[in-house]
Amino acid sequence: MVRSDDALPDRRQHPLGGPLFAQIIATLCLLTGASTRPPEIMVVASWVPPLMAVAMVPVTYLLARKIADWKTGLIAAGLIAVIGSNYAYRSLFGFVDHHIAETLFSTIFVLAYVAALLAARDRSFSPKNFETLKIPVITAALAGIAYLLGYFNMPTMILFALIVAAFTLVQFILDFFEGRSSEYLVLINAVVFGVVIIGAAAFGFPHSGFSLVFYTVGHAVAYAALIAGTLVLYALSVFLKDRPKCYFPAALAAVAALAVAVLYIALPEIYDLLIANLLSFFGTGATTTTVQEARAWSFDAAWATFHWGPRPHGRRGCRPPLAEPRAGEPGPRLRPDLDGDHPRFDRRTRPVRVLPRGKHRPARGGLCRGGGHRRNLERCRTLPRERERQQGVFRSRSHR
Repeated sequence: MVRSDDALPDRRQHPLGGPLFAQIIATLCLLTGASTRPPEIMVVASWVPPLMAVAMVPVTYLLARKIADWKTGLIAAGLIAVIGSNYAYRSLFGFVDHHIAETLFSTIFVLAYVAALLAARDRSFSPKNFETLKIPVITAALAGIAYLLGYFNMPTMILFALIVAAFTLVQFILDFFEGRSSEYLVLINAVVFGVVIIGAAAFGFPHSGFSLVFYTVGHAVAYAALIAGTLVLYALSVFLKDRPKCYFPAALAAVAALAVAVLYIALPEIYDLLIANLLSFFGTGATTTTVQEARAWSFDAAWATFHWGPRPHGRRGCRPPLAEPRAGEPGPRLRPDLDGDHPRFDRRTRPVRVLPRGKHRPARGGLCRGGGHRRNLERCRTLPRERERQQGVFRSRSHR
């Protein structure tokens, strides 16, 4: 029988994902009785991504309806149901990875956060009267729980805390110019990320340091800083309430410049840590370039994904999909078989040579169907040298 503590490792120690996605699969396996045979477990696990993609449809509808109206919700739900690219690829049956869970839980958090804002913005409340605080606090606590679901799935959920911080700054400026009180932002952010800090502390910090890519205490520090920043914005807005409107953004710019100068001069270690975390998320380091979903986009990738962007090859359109090697570059190499110790070939890993545009001669030593056209490159046979190497491996295994 499958037990989550024996069959599944401690995903908190894994740098690229949390334990929630694996625990969801383990729970479904137990509920469906697929707990003894690996094929049954694989089938149940393969159904989790498409089911999460199905759940995205009503969540998207509710979010769009909250922001606009029910017609916008129907359009958004229809689009999310037919969208292609990486979203469709990573929510297919058999693609058992946490990416679709990131999308689902982060969207649920955005829905809950928007609902909490709408519940508190047009409501007058007082700290002395709990009845006026009950609905805003409950909705904000639910938003904090929704954030924790994404956090337990992936520590990079903190990107949505950065989005909340940017939204809070912009909304404070808009409220100040419109003469509206921003108390609701203080209440919502304090409750949401107070719940998140409590949940993160209960979950634990298995990694040392302050990196925001892993489960470290740096997350709790960042959430506390977000709450403190919201309080500072509220204090500035109250202090400059009867002053000219331009004073508030000028004061924000001065405070930001002063904070950066203090960190750079007096606390250089913290400044370097913040810059390193920003570069780890938005930069193009050696680690992020090896992860497909973490790479920076290019016009070629945008065109190949959504057919949008300039045509890099003139009238004929764009370059073929990125999975196909360019002219003059070596083709894919052998990869070890997942079930054994000998190399294997498949349709996506056959070594082929790509010819320059306009030439249709097949690669030397191989036979390409269709005159070596780009669309038929994947059906090329293996090169004789690689075929002999493969046969030699099989002969050596047969003589044992």
